[in-house]
Amino acid sequence: MQRDVANLEATGKLHLDWHPRLVQGLLQTPAYAREIIAAAHPEGPQLDAAVAARMARQSLLYDPTTTLRFLIGEAALRWPIASMTTLVGQLDRLLLFASEGTVDFGIVPFEVPFGAFSYHAWSILAERANNEPDLVEIGLETAKVDITDPEQTTAYRDAFERMSLVALKGEAAVALIRRIRLELQRRPC
Repeated sequence: MQRDVANLEATGKLHLDWHPRLVQGLLQTPAYAREIIAAAHPEGPQLDAAVAARMARQSLLYDPTTTLRFLIGEAALRWPIASMTTLVGQLDRLLLFASEGTVDFGIVPFEVPFGAFSYHAWSILAERANNEPDLVEIGLETAKVDITDPEQTTAYRDAFERMSLVALKGEAAVALIRRIRLELQRRPC
């Protein structure tokens, strides 16, 4: 599955990725990825291979011909998959993305109206090879929905841009991550 995702990701030069509850695969630490994959596929005998393949996909982060834009909801910073230690480690990684500016990374905080109807995650692949239409991928519990209808893909792009306007970025994102990280470390285990 991870190889299929990597092949699809390679078709777009512009990636817009929103998730209200989780950190996206391209930004995950190995431990966070392991917890997500294990939760989704508890009987999966190839957990190590799946985690390694997800980590290999992260080479896209260093492709200068690809523009990556990530938005996450504040819930992703607060809600552990399995362990608080893993979440804190994931927050450390997000601090790097928020402060370095190597990717366009933003957090939609709880306290702002975000101006879009979006209860679910989605990824948009645009500027695709061979003039393929923009693709919106929606991951559901048991299936994946792909949308290429221009009117619908435009609606998702517009929603992404509205959320991007209220997202915390740079130093504001760093401050929020640090504050939440400190709160999590102070919680009794």
